[in-house]
Amino acid sequence: MDPMAQRILVHSHIAALEAEAAAERLARAARATGPKPSLRAALGRGLIAIGTAIAPISVDDPRPDAGAAHGA
Repeated sequence: MDPMAQRILVHSHIAALEAEAAAERLARAARATGPKPSLRAALGRGLIAIGTAIAPISVDDPRPDAGAAHGA
C-alpha cells in the first residue's frame, strides 16, 4: 500500500473516532442537563399507587351476588 494512502486512511479513521467521541460527549451532556424527577413527585406517585391499591370498592359499583357462586 502506498505510504501516502495509508497515512490518509489512518488520519481519516482517527478523525472519525474523534467525531464519534465528540457526539457521545454532546449526547451525554444533553442527558445530564435534562429535567430530573423530584423526590416529592416520586413520593406522590407512590402514595397514589398505594391508595389506589387499598381503596375500598366504590358504593356505585355493582357488588357480585354472594349466593350466585354457590349454585342453587
